Amino acid sequence: MPDPAAPITASRRTAAPARRTVLLLGASAAVGGVLGGCGPVRLGQPAPYTPPPEGIDDLYRADLLAALTDIETATGTIRAPHPEAAMLLGELAIAVVEQRAALLTGAETEASESASDGGGATASSGTATSSGTASPTGDAGATGSASDGGGSPAAAPSDAPGLLQALGDLVVLCAEACVQCSGSFARVVAAIGAHLTWSAARLAPVLADPAATAPAPPAEDAIAPTRRIPASDPPSVAAKTDYEAMLQQAQGDEWYAGYVQEVRAARTVDETARAAALDAVTTHRDRAERLRGIAEADGIAAVAEEPVYALPGGGLDQAALDAEPLAIAQGLAVDWVALTGAVPFERRAFAVATALAEAHGLAALGGVLPALPSLDPQGD
Repeated sequence: MPDPAAPITASRRTAAPARRTVLLLGASAAVGGVLGGCGPVRLGQPAPYTPPPEGIDDLYRADLLAALTDIETATGTIRAPHPEAAMLLGELAIAVVEQRAALLTGAETEASESASDGGGATASSGTATSSGTASPTGDAGATGSASDGGGSPAAAPSDAPGLLQALGDLVVLCAEACVQCSGSFARVVAAIGAHLTWSAARLAPVLADPAATAPAPPAEDAIAPTRRIPASDPPSVAAKTDYEAMLQQAQGDEWYAGYVQEVRAARTVDETARAAALDAVTTHRDRAERLRGIAEADGIAAVAEEPVYALPGGGLDQAALDAEPLAIAQGLAVDWVALTGAVPFERRAFAVATALAEAHGLAALGGVLPALPSLDPQGD
């Protein structure tokens, strides 16, 4: 077929004027048909940009940022009954700022810094995610959350019971996010959830309100996928080398914790304290045994239990031995937060539930937990 765009020669001009007219009209009609199918596209203009749908990390991140903003607002409006409560509320407010910063994308961080310099608004959500292996829970049912059309986050709490309930709700949201999001993001979220669990347990006794009780962190069997994962941006899992190292670290520390509690139980004459120590022995050894089974199933070398472990002070200093459970709880909280981001999806509920349980127990022991345990604030 002759090209309607080619230069018209003399022979063509005289030989087939009718055919040339038909071809030109046909070409015009074809171009018009193509453009008509493109909607608002016009010659000389690029097609309008349509951003891809948000991934599951983005959906959870938007809700987490909104909830953390409400917590930050509440810490500044709730009346502290005494200086200790005011100090703890202030510490929570500082931690929440750090946690929100950890959730921002690089572009949002730059926008936030520019807004701070220029007096503009601060960004609170974005669209950066990881991508990779699809989650096995990718077809979980959607829930009525702010990010998927179910409503907006609750208003900031205005009293002590409301703050503690909001903290408990946010911890549950963190746990739910951990079982569906990318590994690197799950580690950040698990760190936030662990710190908020610890903060709520510390705040409850000092708020001088009988109704102010800290909700217990969710158990493993209560943590399950709740949202539909967009197929366009599936979450990813961590590298196996990270998984192996973090599982072995947690398993070794659980074996050691069980040994320490067994020694404490053998040396304790108080029946109540002895029973508590024996319960702790069972808890730590059950976790270590379960990690052994997971390691064997996933092709990872398990860490064997040692018959004897070196104890602080050579095992002769009772005060050092009694202080060891606090150090153990701090270490295990970090171990399990890190492991949450490394394990496959089907292991996440176990890991994050254990991290939250250790953070809750650490508060009772009087231990300290950073705003983002297991993470360098300037790094991950």
